Amino acid sequence: MTLSLDGIDLVPAGGEEAFRSLAAVADRLYRAGDPRAAFAEIYGVITREVAAELASPTCGFLEPDTEREVMAVFCARYFDTLVWSLEGRPQDCQAWQVAYQAAARRSTIPFQDVVLGLQAHINYDLAIGIARVLAARGARGDQQALARFKHDHDHLNVILRGSMGECFERLCTRHGCRFSGVLWQRPQPVTARLVLSVLTSWRERVWTDVLRLLEADREEERRAIIAAMDRRSGRIARAVVAPSAAYVTGERLLPRRLASAIRATWLADRDPTAYLSL
Repeated sequence: MTLSLDGIDLVPAGGEEAFRSLAAVADRLYRAGDPRAAFAEIYGVITREVAAELASPTCGFLEPDTEREVMAVFCARYFDTLVWSLEGRPQDCQAWQVAYQAAARRSTIPFQDVVLGLQAHINYDLAIGIARVLAARGARGDQQALARFKHDHDHLNVILRGSMGECFERLCTRHGCRFSGVLWQRPQPVTARLVLSVLTSWRERVWTDVLRLLEADREEERRAIIAAMDRRSGRIARAVVAPSAAYVTGERLLPRRLASAIRATWLADRDPTAYLSL
């Protein structure tokens, strides 16, 4: 492992602990100039806002303890994939494999790195984590309990909407992603609706997969559900990196100065030492 995560809690116990760990990871990756920093930072922003909601006297979650546990399990899963990536080990699903390969090749822009991380973490990791927590809490077959958990699952979409502006601002100012600025600065209402629509549709599919996993009676059935999730999230990841793959191929055919000018259109120089922690 070339970049050490020593001293960072990679198995956080709850939302606040998960945020602190994500902040530390994002800081180390950023200071090393590692493209994997972009997703870690945005994930940290979202985690911070969820933790703040859980600590609020007007908390909108019906089952806050369950949400804290899901956050911890979810974050630990991300850290597993990151450690495998840092160690050069293969991932256990297509979506994360594509995401980390793109980062290693430095063929993507920060906006893509974040989308790749979000979609892998949502479309593959999330249903498995939620199903594990709910099964341990005895929610399998309990429709009243599942309805409460579904409410909380949907309530997180409200927090995603509220954190979107800061996420785009960080991509623009800290990660030098001009493409994110183009998306956010002028057509902000349209972009916000589009991004939230995509995230909401992904998360609605997650809940369907959660119920299927909870209803699965045999391990073979469970493995088949997870394999379908793997294929779907892998297809989305490959679609996200398709423009970069085309650029990398075409870059070889272009004069170096022209290729550099094209890349500079979407990325601004930024100094990793100027990073301010989350």
